[in-house]
Amino acid sequence: METPREGEYDASSRGHLARARVHFATGTKESLFYAALELRYGIEARLHEYLGGGVNVVATKKKPWQIGHLGRDVKKVFGSHDKPVVIVLTLPETAKQLKVEYTPVTRSLQELGKKLGKYLHRIDPKEAENEKFWTALRTLVAKGVTGLAVATKGTLLGPPYSPEPNKIKFRFEKEALQFLGQKPGAKVAINMNLVLVEKDEKNNRFTLRPV
Repeated sequence: METPREGEYDASSRGHLARARVHFATGTKESLFYAALELRYGIEARLHEYLGGGVNVVATKKKPWQIGHLGRDVKKVFGSHDKPVVIVLTLPETAKQLKVEYTPVTRSLQELGKKLGKYLHRIDPKEAENEKFWTALRTLVAKGVTGLAVATKGTLLGPPYSPEPNKIKFRFEKEALQFLGQKPGAKVAINMNLVLVEKDEKNNRFTLRPV
């Protein structure tokens, strides 16, 4: 993800996460609502970032702000990848290494985002007087900050995919591509764990997927 210039509003998932952390750190009750809003935006933004970086870009037309719809669209593109995928890239000439990851917006984080949405409406004054209300919101926001931090840690915009047997492609964020700094055709060694999905002994082909 590109870093916004000074004075610009960072509408990326990481930008929303940064502001959520600031609001949460103030410790005031009213700041919890701003933190919850930023987290809600951040979860939506990360799902949109994955959809926009997919092998088949999905144009979400219906209710693009609903986390459930976005989550289902991501699942259509990437399948049920709910665990991080870690790959270590090595440039043979320099032995320089880079660990890149796909860190998904997990189902649990999506559900947490939906719960946060319920707090972004009018509150009954009597409910606001109940400390249990604030404790529940504070707990949700804390979990949301941790969960979104994990979901935005990766530099892959989706898990590796196989357009055809024995070929694996990656969707990199720009930072990872800038690190490589190589021209097309440059060789890069890859270290990753794979699972054999299908074996075609007749044509000597294997279909693999990342663990």
